[in-house]
Amino acid sequence: MKRTSETGEDFISVGKLNLVDLAGSENIQRSGAENKRAAEAGLINKSLLTLGRVINALVERSSHIPYRESKLTRLLQDSLGGRTKTCIVATLSPAKSNLEETISTLDYAFRAKNIKNRPQANQMTSKKTLLREFTSEIEKLKGELMATRQRNGVYLTQESYEEITTESESRRILSEEQRDKIEIMEASLRNKVEELFTLTHNFGSLKKDNESTRIMLDGTKSILEKTEIVLAHTRKSLTEETYLRKAHQHTEEQLATVGGDLLSTLGDTTRDVNGLHSKLRRRSDLQIANRDHWSNKKAKVVDTNDVLDQRMEALKQQQEDLLSGISARMQSFVTDELQELQHSQQLLRAKTSAFQKSEAEVQVQTTKSRDEMNNVLGEIRHLREDVKDKVGAGLHDLSAAAQRISAGIASELDSFHTQVRSKIKRGKTNTDGCSFMVHSHLWERSSKAYLTKS
Repeated sequence: MKRTSETGEDFISVGKLNLVDLAGSENIQRSGAENKRAAEAGLINKSLLTLGRVINALVERSSHIPYRESKLTRLLQDSLGGRTKTCIVATLSPAKSNLEETISTLDYAFRAKNIKNRPQANQMTSKKTLLREFTSEIEKLKGELMATRQRNGVYLTQESYEEITTESESRRILSEEQRDKIEIMEASLRNKVEELFTLTHNFGSLKKDNESTRIMLDGTKSILEKTEIVLAHTRKSLTEETYLRKAHQHTEEQLATVGGDLLSTLGDTTRDVNGLHSKLRRRSDLQIANRDHWSNKKAKVVDTNDVLDQRMEALKQQQEDLLSGISARMQSFVTDELQELQHSQQLLRAKTSAFQKSEAEVQVQTTKSRDEMNNVLGEIRHLREDVKDKVGAGLHDLSAAAQRISAGIASELDSFHTQVRSKIKRGKTNTDGCSFMVHSHLWERSSKAYLTKS
């Protein structure tokens, strides 16, 4: 990532992202791998064992971390205890047959989770400094290449070279650790300096607050003196207010006595109103009973009409069946006669006159049956009209009786209201209660008589 400063100098920040696909441990006996696949599985298990040793060393905080034992751990050096953010995804299997692999993977993930990394943001480096480092590195590599070509350098055995390389690597790791410690100490020093600056700033603000508080205290003293003067006037007003409140209390006691009398009068009036409500309730119950009786009678009349209609339909169906039967018989008779006419022409002539006579008789009988059917239907219509007239007259009488009873109840209620008003004016509550009981008794007797008649 490149960025240009205000002075025109170029700064470069370099970061890297490693995506490593770690193969799982493989059981050669179960997988059945052979030859090259078996060798590859062995190398995979070896690298995973080395990774496990590195993870254990990091968790146990050992003095030496074996990063260089395999290429895998060397590639993952920054991600294991380094200065990068690391995320490990453990893939498990829910099958019972893979229980051992699942447990080992969970153990790996648990141990790797306990590793502490120290992530560090990518620092912006000047482009000139970076180019200078690259140039020096190129010159160094050129010199080593020329020495190797001319065989002008120092030659060592492989063991000595590996020993020197290991030692230099350990020194490099030690120097990196020391540099990290120095960076941490510098960061803590910067934090301490910032805290000191914050405390100094807070001390200045507290000093200013103290001065403002002192000024506010002087103002508060002057306000307190004025408040004491106001308090003296308030005490004087309090004594006057106490005297007035006592006078108001005496007046309220008198008002409470008058209110008690009014409440007793209100209780008597409430009892009278409750009696009136009970009488109105009984009246509504009587009206409901009359309405129910009327609905029952209406239902019976409707049922009677339905039965009558059903019987008429049945009679009509019987008549139609009779006519269809007669017509069928006539058709069968004509068919038989025609067949017999085909057999004998002379017998046909003899039977023609007899057939004409029988046909005339059948027509006469059909005419008579139709006349009888029409007479029966006319009688049924007359009977239906008579039933409707009688039911209408009964319902009319029932509504007239209900109106008479309602008029009587209304007149009794009017007289009761007039008596209640007169009794309230005279103040005779006991006499009013007796008259209410007499009226309610008369109303009950009239309602029972009406129900008996119904």
